Amino acid sequence: MGKSGKSKGGGESDPPLSAVEKLQSLNLITRLTSLLQTHMGIEDRTLSEFVVSLSEKSLRGEIKRSTNPLLDGEDAPNAANLGVGVDCSKQFQAKLKSNGAELGLGVCSRILETVLSRSPRMVRFVREVHGKRRRKRLKSAAGTAGGAGAARARGGGGPAPASPAAH
Repeated sequence: MGKSGKSKGGGESDPPLSAVEKLQSLNLITRLTSLLQTHMGIEDRTLSEFVVSLSEKSLRGEIKRSTNPLLDGEDAPNAANLGVGVDCSKQFQAKLKSNGAELGLGVCSRILETVLSRSPRMVRFVREVHGKRRRKRLKSAAGTAGGAGAARARGGGGPAPASPAAH
């Protein structure tokens, strides 16, 4: 993490991590360090932080492009339930390779899924994307449902409301 309290790989507008989120982030780094030790024979926390940063960038792009119905539902999805596509795993594998790390597609997918489900920044991001999509959906639904009423309010479209009969 930088001196400003912002972590690597997070957006500029990301608020600082809470104490619990910092612990979750440390747990993620530890898990990834163990995974890299198993598959590459390298036990380096700095390397793990770098891999988390690359993973988060790949996942953010994937989630923004995603048509996963869980992101469009009423309830905020659990990031772990979103899953990682093969294309995202292949792109991530290529990013790692361009940085000198050659890992199998299965390991790349496992890294992405671990980061997606355990990174507090990714959990926040998934909630944010879900919220934006939900607001957009509600806004468009209100626009179509309120279209006739809005036209009447402006004095046009549709029949005039019935006036009470004078007796």
